[in-house]
Amino acid sequence: MLGKRNANDSLAAINHAWELGIRAFDTAASYGYGAGEAWLGSVLAGRAKQAWIITKYGVPPASGLRANLVRVMRHGSSGVRFWRWRKNLNYNDALSAHWSAAAIQKAAENALLNFRTDRLGAFLLHAPPAEVALRDDAVDAMRKIRASGIAEYVGVSGSADSLGRFPSDLIVQFGFNVSDNRMPVESSGVRLVNHVMGGATGAAKINERLLAAANLVDTSLFARLSADPSLRQEALLRCTLVLSGAMAPVLSMFAPAHQRANVEALLRPRLSSLEVSSLVQNLITVIKHG
Repeated sequence: MLGKRNANDSLAAINHAWELGIRAFDTAASYGYGAGEAWLGSVLAGRAKQAWIITKYGVPPASGLRANLVRVMRHGSSGVRFWRWRKNLNYNDALSAHWSAAAIQKAAENALLNFRTDRLGAFLLHAPPAEVALRDDAVDAMRKIRASGIAEYVGVSGSADSLGRFPSDLIVQFGFNVSDNRMPVESSGVRLVNHVMGGATGAAKINERLLAAANLVDTSLFARLSADPSLRQEALLRCTLVLSGAMAPVLSMFAPAHQRANVEALLRPRLSSLEVSSLVQNLITVIKHG
């Protein structure tokens, strides 16, 4: 939100998602040039307690003249409070105060204020250095946030290098899609998967691999997926959930048509469980062969 998209587009996307019944929203303290939490909180005013909000702390907001000008252009005089002139160099240092228990606790409390609610769905450390997992104070702070009721879940969002080192009682959010030449990170806790669509560069490869797997199942399934983009989207989402072992995908959905297609794919599936299972087995083969 408020990154490459302006406030009007972001507002329209959230309100349309709400009308479709979507209640889970993913953001971070750094999104929207540092204004993402506060802005989403204002949009969800009066509705935040009905929403399941995921937010993240760790990655610092963009800094410098350009970022500050964007803040003022988008938020007027109120954008000044999000100004950042100097880059946060402590972010990459696992031993710095940036990853201390006090900083983590303060970020969680600020999130409650920004969202005007008394509980978050999930509060995650955002792309922490792997060594943060060795800081007992940081891990204990996350557990205290959960125990105190600030967040239903606490955990980590990041790369496989860092996620595998954190305790299994913390949930993990990680990127995976079928254009990758690797299988997802292993963990025994609750899992959320993002970057499912692969972005502009990965989308074509994802479609190619999905259709290749369908062709290995049978030609009729290949024909159905080739002719029906919405069915192909269902296949992608359901296969990705199986392959990643995730409880839910975290999707970037701004276009109303994409929101509707994803809701339909998950709530009113048309593919049988056997077809999805066969697709998954063949996708594993396709992924392993690059």
